[in-house]
Amino acid sequence: MEGRLAEAGGLANGSGVVTEAVAGYRGAEMGTDPGGKDMAKLVVLYGAPQDAAAFDAHYFEKHVPLAKTIPGLRRYEVSHGPVGTPGGPAPYHLVATLTFDDGAAIQAAFASPQGLACAADVQTFATGGADMLIFETREV
Repeated sequence: MEGRLAEAGGLANGSGVVTEAVAGYRGAEMGTDPGGKDMAKLVVLYGAPQDAAAFDAHYFEKHVPLAKTIPGLRRYEVSHGPVGTPGGPAPYHLVATLTFDDGAAIQAAFASPQGLACAADVQTFATGGADMLIFETREV
């Protein structure tokens, strides 16, 4: 876990690295389109864990309820079933997509006590590593 997370600038050194990565995110200035659909996303790609059953139990019984307390979280979705690519299986066990109003909301969320606790919790179960993507969206 340590190597993949460190290479990705992710969660390797505990919650401080997550908050630094999120704080370092500088999304484009964005205005809301007339439909109000512009948002920001944090996508977490969890690599295949050493023990999938233990990962799932911890993730859904402990991590999800904790993450749902993060301030500013508008939507929380996770993949269901195998994660794949057009060429076949992907190296990921689970994909989580967290939706916020904008990049500033993501920064504030992970600077909060709840966000710090979530970032620290990942270290306890993500034995296959976790890659993070942060971006803003707009409807086209």
